Amino acid sequence: MPKAQKAKLWQGTVTLVGIAPHRLLGFAFASADLMLEIAPSGKIAFAIGAAAVVDREGERSLIGRRLAEFVDPRDLAAVEALLEAADGASRQGPVAARLAGGGADAPHAFGISVCKLPQNGGAVSCALTRCAAPTAGPGAGGLHDRQSFEAVARNLVGTARATGQQLELSFVEMEGLDAAARAMTGDDGTALRGRVAGALRAMSHGGSAAAQLADERYALVRESGEPVDTMIGRLRRLITVTADTDAVKLDARSMALNGAASPSQVVRALRYALDDFIEGGSDAVAPLSLQEAVSE
Repeated sequence: MPKAQKAKLWQGTVTLVGIAPHRLLGFAFASADLMLEIAPSGKIAFAIGAAAVVDREGERSLIGRRLAEFVDPRDLAAVEALLEAADGASRQGPVAARLAGGGADAPHAFGISVCKLPQNGGAVSCALTRCAAPTAGPGAGGLHDRQSFEAVARNLVGTARATGQQLELSFVEMEGLDAAARAMTGDDGTALRGRVAGALRAMSHGGSAAAQLADERYALVRESGEPVDTMIGRLRRLITVTADTDAVKLDARSMALNGAASPSQVVRALRYALDDFIEGGSDAVAPLSLQEAVSE
């Protein structure tokens, strides 16, 4: 064997030894209570960890079943959108979802993050942890209205400032969505609107920071770093699964939620930015940051 090939083989062996299976398992359990692999068929193909996160029967009872069986219908669209959004080996989530059959007063819930590795045959890797139930909005699909979303955004700004997390407020306009939904027959129009709500929630911080502000105008708080064009592409792909949405024009812009603003200034800045978008849509000139909104 040529020296170059021997060196390559040796280097590969060192890499495998350095990331042994038990070490990878240790990393995984350090960040999750239960790990699942969802096959392309949509069924659970692998499960390890605390199955009680979703079911009391143990890991073996999960194999061959669909995750949807364990998710409260109110949060199912968001979880399904999260799974379908997995692409390019980038992590998506976490999204908080209530368990099916949970009590209304104290529902059990879990947070789920997903990743789809190119070399894993189309399967989606899922990490689940116990968490508090999501604070969904009063609107269709769990979307917030203007008032409740303003409170959510304000609280997230305060939390992000304390933890150093970088968040942004994204505005999304879907021109033509209402006409497309009305033109559909049967329950297809309702399904499309539910799909939109689920997709927006799946892309929002924690899965419960998205709102419908007006007809065809939405907003969400999400983690910074992903280009707006990438978000639009994923959103179009998710809603197109349900219906032909070629006639729907998607446009979005974002405002960074950082800057040295007092709590009262944060409230006024958020109201200013939301009012501006509700009135002018994507044609309005948006502030690029919370600090700029404070100044304006």
